[in-house]
Formats: sequence, structure tokens, C-alpha cells
Amino acid sequence: MPAGDAEQGRELIRQYGCSACHAVPNVAGPQGTTGPSLAHIAEQSYIAGVLTNTPQNLITWIQFPQEVDPQTAMPHVGVSYDDAVDIAAYLYSLDSDR
Repeated sequence: MPAGDAEQGRELIRQYGCSACHAVPNVAGPQGTTGPSLAHIAEQSYIAGVLTNTPQNLITWIQFPQEVDPQTAMPHVGVSYDDAVDIAAYLYSLDSDR
């Protein structure tokens, strides 16, 4: 995985409003239930049921959810590659075994 800044990723999750739809540990704001909780994403075999759970696939999903799965409810919010790397770093940091 490209080196990401997990602490910056936590802040970016707040800025992009991810917690409006997802429960995200240690992120201020609403803890939505429209999307799945992101608390244990590193433990999942698949991302959104369509991509093998790898760091690069998570980065791709964060950036281009509609392109990966046109049926997803997750919107394309214009996350840059660098921001997606940081967000992925934070999400994977939630599971110390990965």
C-alpha cells in the first residue's frame, strides 16, 4: 500500500462527510447507517461485495465507487488519489492485525 497518513485520513473522512452514511470509529459527526460500518473493514474479504479487499482496491473504491459498481448507493464525491490513500490508511489502522 502506498504510504498514507492515517491521522490525515481520519480528518478527511470527516471533511468528505463519510460518517453521514457510515459509522466510522473516532470520527466526529453523525454515525450513519445507510452504508455499512467501516469499523472492521480490514477484516472483510471483499469491499462492497465486489472487490477483493486489498489496499489498492480500497483506494479505487473510495475514488470511483460508481465505476466499480454502478448499482451502489455510494456516491462519487471526488476524492483525490492522495486523499484516498490517507483514508485507506486510517481505515486499515483500525485493525491492528493487518
